[in-house]
Amino acid sequence: HCQWEQRGARQLRGALRTMTSLGRQLVAALVVGLSRATEMSLLNYTAYDECVVQGLPSCNGELFAVHVIVTGTLPTELGEATWLTSIELHENSLVGTIPTELGNLVDLVNLDLHANQLSGSIPTEIGLLTDLTSLVLTQNLLSGEAPSELTNLTKLKQLTLIENSLTGTIPTEWAAFTEMEKLSVDFNQMTGTLPTEIGLMTTLAMFEAVYNSLTGTLPTELGNLVGLSGLLVSRNSLIGTIPSEIGLLTNMIALYLSANQLTGLVPTELGMVEQLEPDNCELIYPAATEPLNRFDAPIPPRVQSMCVVDSTEGGFLGPLSGRGNTRLVPHDAHMTCGVCMHHRCSSWGGNKCASRKGYAHPEGMDRGACMCACCGNQCSIKNAHCELHLREADERAALRAAEPTAPSPLLVLAVAVAAVGVFAAAAVIFGRARRQSIAEPSAMR
Repeated sequence: HCQWEQRGARQLRGALRTMTSLGRQLVAALVVGLSRATEMSLLNYTAYDECVVQGLPSCNGELFAVHVIVTGTLPTELGEATWLTSIELHENSLVGTIPTELGNLVDLVNLDLHANQLSGSIPTEIGLLTDLTSLVLTQNLLSGEAPSELTNLTKLKQLTLIENSLTGTIPTEWAAFTEMEKLSVDFNQMTGTLPTEIGLMTTLAMFEAVYNSLTGTLPTELGNLVGLSGLLVSRNSLIGTIPSEIGLLTNMIALYLSANQLTGLVPTELGMVEQLEPDNCELIYPAATEPLNRFDAPIPPRVQSMCVVDSTEGGFLGPLSGRGNTRLVPHDAHMTCGVCMHHRCSSWGGNKCASRKGYAHPEGMDRGACMCACCGNQCSIKNAHCELHLREADERAALRAAEPTAPSPLLVLAVAVAAVGVFAAAAVIFGRARRQSIAEPSAMR
């Protein structure tokens, strides 16, 4: 009898352990269930077949739930899921802070939490994730300084902190990011100068620091970044001249220096960057209430043909001496086609307009429709072309809506919890039945 009691107790403890183990993974399982259950109807969703429950044959260590309106806080128990290599929980409604326990996920390669409502500071424990290659925390409510421990992430290729309330300076220690390809700190409250050490990040392809409070000059060491395709530092308080070394960046296709306090002659060497076009090159950005660059005449003819260099008082484009351009364009934060598409129809800009309009692939098959709906004026798209793009996008949306709907995500969770409960109850009932079957013959004897 005691043996059966002990065996029943062991079975119950086993069931409870199973429930505890599942409880630790339930958040991950729920998130995957949510993403799968809604993959045909969600905006901005890319179908994947991830799993996160440890031990399943197809498990690839990814936690993925994009734009499924997951709410609440990130549980500290997530730090126990040490098998994870990728976490993508962007475009949801997560609140609270980033748990320090994420520092336990030492195999993590990708962490993307952008477009939530996370607050507080970036935990220093993120610096323990030395295998991390991509850290994306854009469009949250994060504050404080970027922790110095981030410099431990020497494998980082992408660090994107756009649209937060981060303060402090751009650390000189970021020169340790020797594999960095994209570094973005737009729309924060960062101060100080652009460090000369930025020239050591020779793999950098995109540097964005628009809408901060940076001061000082443009370092000549920028000329070392021969692979740079984009330099965006508009709307700061930079002074001095444009260094002639910018002309060495022959791969550059986007240059935004407008709305600073730059002066002097525009270097003729800038004309050597042949891929620049007015849609993606702004040396002057008209804004009546903000500081404007004041370059000396003459502007090199080649630069005039490549970049927006017009300026007048009052926040409008107008004639520049010797150019004869009299067009008037009101101040608009997305005035050019390139900037508009970058902010409204690309993952770098958060797909702000694309998500509202319902375009699932604004950088792919829905690019034309997003351009028409979100940047039609800036890109000067003809109505006939737009009608075709918009009609095709509507047809794709209708096909997605006609797909069979998956079970309710809450039903998936309820079934999982119920299954665990049934298993535990069955173990207890089985133990009692066995004990009774042994006890009855003993009583008869």
